[in-house]
Amino acid sequence: MIQLVYISKAKPNLNKSDIDAILKEAIPFNKQHEITGTLMLNSGIFMQLLEGDPLSIDFLLEKKIKKSTKHQHITVLFKRETNKRIFSEWNMSFLQLDEFDLKIINKIMAWNTQSLTKKEINPDEILNLLEGFKHKAKDKA
Repeated sequence: MIQLVYISKAKPNLNKSDIDAILKEAIPFNKQHEITGTLMLNSGIFMQLLEGDPLSIDFLLEKKIKKSTKHQHITVLFKRETNKRIFSEWNMSFLQLDEFDLKIINKIMAWNTQSLTKKEINPDEILNLLEGFKHKAKDKA
Protein backbone atom coordinates (compact mmCIF):
# COMPACT_ATOMS: atom_id res chain seq x y z
CA MET A 1 0.00 0.00 0.00
CA ILE A 2 1.13 3.57 -0.66
CA GLN A 3 0.28 7.08 0.44
CA LEU A 4 0.45 9.89 -2.11
CA VAL A 5 -0.01 13.59 -1.38
CA TYR A 6 -0.32 16.23 -4.09
CA ILE A 7 -1.29 19.88 -4.36
CA SER A 8 -2.92 21.64 -7.30
CA LYS A 9 -4.53 24.93 -8.25
CA ALA A 10 -8.32 24.95 -8.59
CA LYS A 11 -9.82 26.27 -11.81
CA PRO A 12 -10.98 29.88 -11.60
CA ASN A 13 -14.47 30.29 -10.12
CA LEU A 14 -14.62 26.75 -8.73
CA ASN A 15 -17.92 26.44 -6.87
CA LYS A 16 -19.79 24.06 -4.57
CA SER A 17 -21.38 22.17 -7.45
CA ASP A 18 -17.88 21.51 -8.85
CA ILE A 19 -16.80 20.09 -5.48
CA ASP A 20 -19.97 18.01 -5.30
CA ALA A 21 -19.23 16.63 -8.79
CA ILE A 22 -15.67 15.71 -7.76
CA LEU A 23 -16.94 13.85 -4.70
CA LYS A 24 -19.81 12.19 -6.60
CA GLU A 25 -17.29 10.66 -9.00
CA ALA A 26 -14.49 10.00 -6.49
CA ILE A 27 -16.38 8.22 -3.72
CA PRO A 28 -17.69 5.23 -5.74
CA PHE A 29 -14.45 4.93 -7.74
CA ASN A 30 -12.36 4.98 -4.58
CA LYS A 31 -14.65 2.50 -2.84
CA GLN A 32 -14.45 0.08 -5.77
CA HIS A 33 -10.63 0.32 -5.81
CA GLU A 34 -10.17 0.37 -2.01
CA ILE A 35 -8.69 3.88 -2.05
CA THR A 36 -9.08 6.10 1.00
CA GLY A 37 -8.08 9.67 1.70
CA THR A 38 -9.08 13.27 2.02
CA LEU A 39 -9.37 16.31 -0.24
CA MET A 40 -8.75 19.75 1.23
CA LEU A 41 -9.28 23.19 -0.28
CA ASN A 42 -8.21 26.67 0.71
CA SER A 43 -7.96 29.85 -1.35
CA GLY A 44 -8.14 27.96 -4.63
CA ILE A 45 -5.49 25.40 -3.70
CA PHE A 46 -6.24 21.69 -3.32
CA MET A 47 -4.25 19.27 -1.22
CA GLN A 48 -5.14 15.58 -1.41
CA LEU A 49 -3.99 12.45 0.36
CA LEU A 50 -4.66 9.13 -1.38
CA GLU A 51 -4.05 5.76 0.27
CA GLY A 52 -4.25 2.37 -1.44
CA ASP A 53 -2.76 -0.11 -3.86
CA PRO A 54 0.07 1.44 -5.92
CA LEU A 55 -1.47 0.44 -9.26
CA SER A 56 -4.86 1.86 -8.30
CA ILE A 57 -3.35 5.13 -7.06
CA ASP A 58 -1.18 5.48 -10.18
CA PHE A 59 -4.18 4.83 -12.44
CA LEU A 60 -6.28 7.37 -10.53
CA LEU A 61 -3.53 10.00 -10.70
CA GLU A 62 -2.72 9.54 -14.39
CA LYS A 63 -6.16 8.80 -15.87
CA LYS A 64 -8.49 10.84 -13.67
CA ILE A 65 -6.77 13.47 -11.52
CA LYS A 66 -4.30 14.76 -14.12
CA LYS A 67 -7.05 14.86 -16.77
CA SER A 68 -9.58 16.71 -14.64
CA THR A 69 -10.59 20.18 -15.82
CA LYS A 70 -11.33 21.27 -12.25
CA HIS A 71 -7.69 21.95 -11.41
CA GLN A 72 -4.21 22.41 -12.88
CA HIS A 73 -0.53 22.55 -11.92
CA ILE A 74 -0.56 19.22 -10.09
CA THR A 75 2.52 18.73 -7.94
CA VAL A 76 3.11 15.41 -6.18
CA LEU A 77 4.70 16.18 -2.81
CA PHE A 78 5.50 12.60 -1.98
CA LYS A 79 4.61 8.99 -2.63
CA ARG A 80 5.70 6.29 -0.21
CA GLU A 81 4.95 2.79 0.97
CA THR A 82 3.03 2.34 4.21
CA ASN A 83 1.11 -0.30 6.10
CA LYS A 84 -1.23 2.12 7.89
CA ARG A 85 -4.09 4.23 6.52
CA ILE A 86 -4.87 7.59 8.12
CA PHE A 87 -8.33 7.98 6.58
CA SER A 88 -9.40 4.33 6.59
CA GLU A 89 -13.03 5.26 7.32
CA TRP A 90 -13.48 7.43 4.22
CA ASN A 91 -13.20 6.66 0.55
CA MET A 92 -13.00 10.45 0.19
CA SER A 93 -13.60 13.07 2.83
CA PHE A 94 -13.68 16.76 1.96
CA LEU A 95 -12.45 19.56 4.17
CA GLN A 96 -12.70 23.29 3.52
CA LEU A 97 -9.77 24.71 5.46
CA ASP A 98 -9.87 28.01 7.30
CA GLU A 99 -7.12 30.60 7.78
CA PHE A 100 -5.92 29.04 11.05
CA ASP A 101 -5.51 25.69 9.30
CA LEU A 102 -3.61 27.37 6.48
CA LYS A 103 -1.18 29.00 8.94
CA ILE A 104 -0.40 25.56 10.36
CA ILE A 105 0.18 24.17 6.88
CA ASN A 106 2.43 27.08 5.91
CA LYS A 107 4.68 26.28 8.85
CA ILE A 108 5.40 22.94 7.21
CA MET A 109 5.46 23.76 3.51
CA ALA A 110 4.97 26.48 0.93
CA TRP A 111 1.30 25.92 0.16
CA ASN A 112 -0.47 29.11 -0.78
CA THR A 113 -2.08 30.86 -3.71
CA GLN A 114 1.17 32.47 -4.83
CA SER A 115 3.32 29.36 -5.11
CA LEU A 116 2.84 25.68 -5.78
CA THR A 117 6.50 24.83 -5.46
CA LYS A 118 7.91 22.22 -3.15
CA LYS A 119 10.56 22.86 -0.57
CA GLU A 120 12.12 20.19 1.59
CA ILE A 121 9.12 17.97 2.20
CA ASN A 122 8.99 15.76 5.28
CA PRO A 123 6.24 13.18 4.63
CA ASP A 124 5.87 12.41 8.35
CA GLU A 125 5.17 16.07 9.14
CA ILE A 126 2.55 16.29 6.38
CA LEU A 127 0.87 13.05 7.44
CA ASN A 128 0.84 14.18 11.09
CA LEU A 129 -0.75 17.43 9.95
CA LEU A 130 -3.41 15.59 7.94
CA GLU A 131 -4.12 13.28 10.84
CA GLY A 132 -4.63 16.37 12.99
CA PHE A 133 -7.33 17.57 10.58
CA LYS A 134 -9.09 14.20 10.75
CA HIS A 135 -11.52 15.35 13.44
CA LYS A 136 -12.72 18.14 11.12
CA ALA A 137 -13.09 15.77 8.18
CA LYS A 138 -15.37 13.53 10.22
CA ASP A 139 -17.90 16.33 10.29
CA LYS A 140 -17.57 16.93 6.53
CA ALA A 141 -17.42 13.36 5.21
